[in-house]
Amino acid sequence: MSAGLPPNRPKPPGGRGAKFDALFEKLQATDAEVIQEPTNQHWGGRDCAFRDPSGNTIRIDEVK
Repeated sequence: MSAGLPPNRPKPPGGRGAKFDALFEKLQATDAEVIQEPTNQHWGGRDCAFRDPSGNTIRIDEVK
């Protein structure tokens, strides 16, 4: 990760990202293991990752 990127988990302006945040919180409340909290990426999107109880990695992306 390079310096100067926005910090993790900010709320995007204008309410953008509300569904993404709600999905993250819903999955976080399950047996899934959080691998990566929602993170702003240098290309403008946000993503997060989980590991389900079977060991599968699930990555969720929100594009700008």
